Amino acid sequence: MYRLSKIAKLTMFVLSFLVGLGLCEGLLAFLFPQVYRRPPGIWEFDNRLGWRHVPNAAGRLITPEFDVKIRINSKGLRGPEAPMEKPMGVRRLLVFGDSFAEGWGVSEDETFSSRLEECLSITDGITDVLNFGVAGYGTDQAYLLFQETGRHYQADDVILLFYGNDLWNNASHRGIGAERGQKPFFRPQLSGNLELGGVPVKRTAYWDESRYEGGTIWQKANQFMRFNSHLYVLLSKLFAEEVKVGQVSAYYDGLYGQDLDQKWNPVWDLTGLILRDFSDFVRETGARFHLVYVPSIVQVETDDWKKKKNLHGLVGNYKLEKPNDNLARISEQYGISFLDLLPTFRATSKEKSLYLRDSHWNKEGHNLAATNTCGKLLEHGLGAESQ
Repeated sequence: MYRLSKIAKLTMFVLSFLVGLGLCEGLLAFLFPQVYRRPPGIWEFDNRLGWRHVPNAAGRLITPEFDVKIRINSKGLRGPEAPMEKPMGVRRLLVFGDSFAEGWGVSEDETFSSRLEECLSITDGITDVLNFGVAGYGTDQAYLLFQETGRHYQADDVILLFYGNDLWNNASHRGIGAERGQKPFFRPQLSGNLELGGVPVKRTAYWDESRYEGGTIWQKANQFMRFNSHLYVLLSKLFAEEVKVGQVSAYYDGLYGQDLDQKWNPVWDLTGLILRDFSDFVRETGARFHLVYVPSIVQVETDDWKKKKNLHGLVGNYKLEKPNDNLARISEQYGISFLDLLPTFRATSKEKSLYLRDSHWNKEGHNLAATNTCGKLLEHGLGAESQ
């Protein structure tokens, strides 16, 4: 009888533990989702760019918030096939950037590129807008991708979407959220020129494990849990070696803080030089270069900024328009066409949600950005070099 009582207690403990885990998983999935099921074979290692799209790849990107199909054409671009030679009578625009340009979390026809193409085709005749966005890219990688591939597409205009974390990507040999591993980077020289470093890029273990093939039992179990358990992913983040105290606060301090300008000004200067060279190279191909600022959710939604300040214990003096001011200054210095989407996003956010819970644009955000960019291009003449 005593033994049965112990077994019953143990059984109840195990069942309670499992129910508790299940509740934690459910709550995390609903309130703070962690799992991102990236389709295998969409991105691959590249020894010059760090990573790139796999030509002719297809798959589904799944999170508790969305389930979207991703299609990569034979040239490595998200979207339908497009010949390098521009068709007669067609105006062609190329869009570069990171996951915002790629269209993280939205379907192909909802991306910035697709919505911009539709708007310009209706108002300005047949227009071809090609999506060169790659998740995780910095300005440096976008520039290198244009050098390597984009310049062959006979573009009339090139648009670069700039998001705040590009600042860190540009200054690092690893990207933000850099489980993808290492990347190329530029170093400023005393002459004012840029020197490319980190090439060939070192291949990391991520590219071997992410194939879902082979590997040890531990690697397979780790992959399964990473793509299926919100609690496992959260605990992994909390105890990972690369998660350091102050890392998050440093991110916000560098972007919006006003107390550490002397520390972060060189990073902005580097970004300015990359934008200078990128725009100059585009002009040499006969195209026009346009820089479009992607506002972050903390800049647009006041409540989100308050939550993040409390969550991360952020103190000090912050100016949320600081990156906008810096990019406006850089654009004026180097004669770059610059469009700041922050004002229109702030105004529109009072009426509708523009962001996913993971801080990327939802379909409304993509549509607003594309419509505003379309209007500015048409207002000042498509291809105009300044506002």
